[in-house]
Amino acid sequence: MYPILFTIGNFPITTYGLMIASAFMTGLFVLKIEFKRLSLPEEAVDLIFWRAAVGGLLGARLYYVFLQIISGTNQSFIDLFFSRAGMVFFGGLIGGTALVLHGIKRKGYPLKTILDALAPVLIISYGIGRIGCFFAGCCYGHESSLPWAVTFTNQMCSAPLGISLHPTQLYETLASLGIFTILWNLRKKMNFAGGLFAIYISFVGAERLFVEFFRDKDDYLNHAQTFTMAQLISTGLIIFGIALFSYFKKQSIK
Repeated sequence: MYPILFTIGNFPITTYGLMIASAFMTGLFVLKIEFKRLSLPEEAVDLIFWRAAVGGLLGARLYYVFLQIISGTNQSFIDLFFSRAGMVFFGGLIGGTALVLHGIKRKGYPLKTILDALAPVLIISYGIGRIGCFFAGCCYGHESSLPWAVTFTNQMCSAPLGISLHPTQLYETLASLGIFTILWNLRKKMNFAGGLFAIYISFVGAERLFVEFFRDKDDYLNHAQTFTMAQLISTGLIIFGIALFSYFKKQSIK
């Protein structure tokens, strides 16, 4: 794989960083399309985008640091936080959502409508970001003999070298593209606000729960190593999404 595309002086330009930037730019493009379609205030785009970006990056980094600390690492909080590696999606989802919700409440924007607009944005951005994970060799899968298994050889990759592994990063990218297609087709057919976001939440949980069966894990919750923190959160997201969908639908009937 190609963790580093090129260097400018002594500063490396990583494929992971490029794909994260591409994910944000694609998300911004889709967000503008949806805000225009839904007649939402144009100035809200920047507020939502930057809060999602900042909250997402901080949350993803802090969750990574948390996982490393509870796993018994000897590295300090500062070293972990400012290292070039380490981002966890669920932390990003929590951090980004928290800052966005705070901004929406402050400005008095229509909450459920904006959440619906964010649903396809979040999933397409996530899928593109996972391509960066693939090139960096992080978030890799278990050993596999399947024809599409991948073998990492670059010393800078995070994955074990010379072993055929499930390309779980690409599984997530493909799943994200599928979910995006479904949400994009549903967005004009939903007859109540908030429903699309609720579907997104459940789909994200189901997608991650599935991929966890093939992914190498470091966040087991028991000594038998049968259940992970990610699987617990994924299950919670599925249930929460279904409950949220039902709640928003009942609100629309009243």
